[in-house]
Amino acid sequence: MLSLVQDVRAAWRSLWRAPVVAVAAVLTLALGLGANVAMFGAVSAALLRPLPFPQPDRLVLLTQQHHEPGRASRPTRWSYPEFVALRRTLRGPQAVAAYYADDMNLAGGGVPVRVRAEMVSASYFDVLGVRPALGRAFAAAEDAAPGSQPVVLLSDALWRREFGGDPRVLGRTVLLNGRSLAVIGVLPAGFRGLTNDADVWITHAMAPAAYFAGHLTSSEHFLSVVARLRPGVTPAQAAAEVAGAGTRAAAAAHVSEDDEVGTWSAGLQPLDTARRDPAAARTRLVLAGAVGFVLLMAAVNLGGVLLARAAGRERELVLRAALGAGRARLVRLLALDGVLLATMGGGLGLLVAAWGVDVLRLLPLEHVASAPARGAQLATFGEATLDGRVLAFAALLTLATGVGAALWPALRATRGALAGRLASGGRAASARVGTVRRPTTLAVVAMAQVALAFVLLTGATLLLDGVRRMHAMDAGVSARNVLTARLAAPEWRYGGDRAVPLLGAVLERVRAVPGVLAASVSRCTPYMPACSSTVLYDPARPGVEPPSVGRHYVGEEHFAVLDVPLRRGRLLTAADRAGAPRVAVVNETAARTLWPGEDPIGKRVWFGSGGGFASPDSLTEIVGVVGDVLYDTPGARVGPDVYTSYRQFTYPETMLLVRTSGDPHALVPELRRAIAAVDPALPIYDVRTLDERAGDAIAAQRTAALLLGAFAALGLLLAALGVYGVMAYAVAQRRREIGVRVALGATRGAVLRLVLGQAGALAAVGLVVGSAAALGLSRFLAFVVADVRPDRPLPHLLALVILGAVALVACLLPARAAARVEPVVALRE
Repeated sequence: MLSLVQDVRAAWRSLWRAPVVAVAAVLTLALGLGANVAMFGAVSAALLRPLPFPQPDRLVLLTQQHHEPGRASRPTRWSYPEFVALRRTLRGPQAVAAYYADDMNLAGGGVPVRVRAEMVSASYFDVLGVRPALGRAFAAAEDAAPGSQPVVLLSDALWRREFGGDPRVLGRTVLLNGRSLAVIGVLPAGFRGLTNDADVWITHAMAPAAYFAGHLTSSEHFLSVVARLRPGVTPAQAAAEVAGAGTRAAAAAHVSEDDEVGTWSAGLQPLDTARRDPAAARTRLVLAGAVGFVLLMAAVNLGGVLLARAAGRERELVLRAALGAGRARLVRLLALDGVLLATMGGGLGLLVAAWGVDVLRLLPLEHVASAPARGAQLATFGEATLDGRVLAFAALLTLATGVGAALWPALRATRGALAGRLASGGRAASARVGTVRRPTTLAVVAMAQVALAFVLLTGATLLLDGVRRMHAMDAGVSARNVLTARLAAPEWRYGGDRAVPLLGAVLERVRAVPGVLAASVSRCTPYMPACSSTVLYDPARPGVEPPSVGRHYVGEEHFAVLDVPLRRGRLLTAADRAGAPRVAVVNETAARTLWPGEDPIGKRVWFGSGGGFASPDSLTEIVGVVGDVLYDTPGARVGPDVYTSYRQFTYPETMLLVRTSGDPHALVPELRRAIAAVDPALPIYDVRTLDERAGDAIAAQRTAALLLGAFAALGLLLAALGVYGVMAYAVAQRRREIGVRVALGATRGAVLRLVLGQAGALAAVGLVVGSAAALGLSRFLAFVVADVRPDRPLPHLLALVILGAVALVACLLPARAAARVEPVVALRE
């Protein structure tokens, strides 16, 4: 033990004789270890952590499948009548429950807010094994008769946020979508339902009154069904029962339009399996592999640095061997350098991992692709954290990295009879290594690091160039001082003809707010890719496939709010209301593509949806043409768009758009009060300026560019350290040769060119290999990311210049050290 302590002290002193190298190694390892620990936290949460419910292995998800001749079967959810029939026939499960989630308006705490509501069976909490922390859960009778017992449960987060954590909330009445409900309980902290984002819970019996009138009778398959198996019932036994029960349930319900074609069956899978999104898991594993390779680069760099340090400590090792130190002691002494560096890097890496975990929480890993978990509105419960498993992984990875990086340099430096080198001064070893002309392992690794750094840097510059182009793209509007917000009036109260007077009153109040220049409504805003769409029929072209068009239900000030120019004809006015002739305005793309070479003014059309506009006898006249507006992410093409007046038809769920004379956010409180004057239970939410929405529209590309830029910066650092390590090692091993060259007349400039030439050859090979790989990456990025132009030479040249400059700086220090070699000293050594 005493010798180990002595070796640790010696290794510590040795490290701080070259503090710059030690600090660089620690920082590199901290980045590599921290990124890997953070990614393992994400993988562990998604694949290893059990569900946060009692006996999670007893929980199953029930799905049904529809089989049609000649078509692949597809899993689907349940209608409520089917669920009732299913529940009536099942015996294996201890409890069965159905749930569905959507957003609703909540009033009764302070300002009306938009919340996530789960509509559930009374048995839902029994299935999950969850008990309210305050009050009680739903009774069976409260889910029996529609609307008979209006009760609601709150999440702990909502209770504390909107009701100040007051225990007297029990029995208090709140308004959910305008319906009065009594609070009967508060769920435990951290529980947000199977969707993992619920704020309130109501029974299915209350859904027709508060959400959708046909909730209990509709044939639509929108309900997810979960069950808890009875003790002793195996999943295989339950699956066999569910298969038959599902078929009988579909037949007994007899409400599906698809029943006449094909057959129905049902099945189950463990809830823990269903919640694991395969696409998200693959994304995590791919990212883990990427950061694992970065750590491998860092470890190899550390090995190169330690190898160079070991070469510089050859006299010390020879003296220790001559004084009786065995090879094991010398290997341990050298390996401790790596272990100490890795330990410091691991400690600092935990801070990097904590930051990385916060970043991973913001990334949309759960929504990479569709999966059973998404269709079932089932969260993965996979939020990355630094729990005990992750910390243990961090400790093991740190130790493995330190030992793995240090072991080979230590074994290489101590091979052979060290004591025998005392008389020769290590000349034989140096000569042997100095005569080698083929690429060494470290040289190959350095070339690979240069190639990877070039690939990463090229990808980052291409993405950053694409993001810059997106920012500069003209969307056809003036986004400055435009505020947008969602307005979701409940369908049961404001559906049909009642939506028009509601939105008219809202706009009247909003326009009266000081600082408001113009206001309008629309189903979406610019930069939003999920706008309404329909098909357009032209009676003058019978038999022609009707084209798809964007459909916008707007106010008469809409084009003034967005500053969209009128090209021909007229704009919509307040006179375009119910009872007046139906009119529409189209954009330039619609005029050009739908009526090429013709004037669209005066054309009469009808639509595939949209109230009174959706029938052949509801012809609508085109009265104007306006400029194109991008209702999609930047980089996408503008499609044909049609605008009609909300006064002639609209939906109660819409967007509010307001142009202001000053800071839009400063008017938000006044706007909330104006809308509350129309309906106190009607909130606005998702309040953002149009500039902010433009930024959000390219958030994914910007995030990808920043992440790839961070990897590129780390790759640059690793490549620089790799080139530096190889050249420093080569200079140390060829010190006698360089001394002889200088003694025979070689100038310092010649020595400098010799070393720089070798470094340049390493970098050149890496750049050639990296260029081929970067070409493939750029084409892939152009395929998956909008407005990435792989044919633009500037990003490639910029990456080449940056990497070349970094490689030059990395090899200057070893080159200058070689040029300063004193021939007498080198020959004496």
